[in-house]
Amino acid sequence: EVKKFEDLDLNDPFFDTLKEDYGEFESWFRRKSQEKAYVLEDNGIQGFLYLKIEDGIVDDVIPSIEANKILKIGTFKVNPHGTRLGERFIKKLWIML
Repeated sequence: EVKKFEDLDLNDPFFDTLKEDYGEFESWFRRKSQEKAYVLEDNGIQGFLYLKIEDGIVDDVIPSIEANKILKIGTFKVNPHGTRLGERFIKKLWIML
């Protein structure tokens, strides 16, 4: 389902590895409080997909990307457990295109 960041529990163990890998994750997450992400919850968060649309040039990749609108995956993580959960989330991208 689609949920606002502010409606998610940042203390859920699901986010632990993101916090460990990205020192700024917690402050980034709080800044996104009004934005939305695709979330699967089943005894805690099992999957998270944050998409954003960028306008113009994306120059944080090589080669840079030039387009009027670009769909960018901001954050994507699933807890794998043999159910093709990651594939379900990726299919959401096709809906956005």
